[in-house]
Amino acid sequence: MDYPKIAFEVDGITVEGMIIKREKFHIEVEITSPFNNYRNYWLISGMCRGTKDHFLTEFGEKVALDTLKNIYKKLDMIDKNIEREILLYQEYLAEISQTSYIPKYEVSDRVRSKLEDWLFHNIFVSSVTNLIASHNERPQLFKILEAYSINKVKLYKQTDDFEKYTKNGWRIILP
Repeated sequence: MDYPKIAFEVDGITVEGMIIKREKFHIEVEITSPFNNYRNYWLISGMCRGTKDHFLTEFGEKVALDTLKNIYKKLDMIDKNIEREILLYQEYLAEISQTSYIPKYEVSDRVRSKLEDWLFHNIFVSSVTNLIASHNERPQLFKILEAYSINKVKLYKQTDDFEKYTKNGWRIILP
């Protein structure tokens, strides 16, 4: 299927993506170059659906481009700092393992949620960059961290390692 292409240029690099899904209240964008295998989406829900600025208007074009820019910034930051991100991820895993000793599930679940927020806030230095890992992106980000941590494979880059990773069916287990 041919998806509408979108692109922008930053620091001499052309960033390309495609709009995977575009409906009145739902838009989904995937990056194709210089990174790939990563997508994000936005929804208009509830009372906001009464707006005239839905995703089938020019507003949708702007949201799609902003989403592609956001994806690029996140993957670029991860790519440039992957070893640091892995150290943070290992710290996170060590802390998560300790939550099994918390007797009440509700409390341990809240602690895990806070630790997850801590991890992504520190990966993206959110207070400085304004990049936030939304809850729908986090499973993809966990897969990226886990694959690199175990196999040194960058799931967001099409490489020989990525090809081996997907062909051999290496398994990654999320926390």
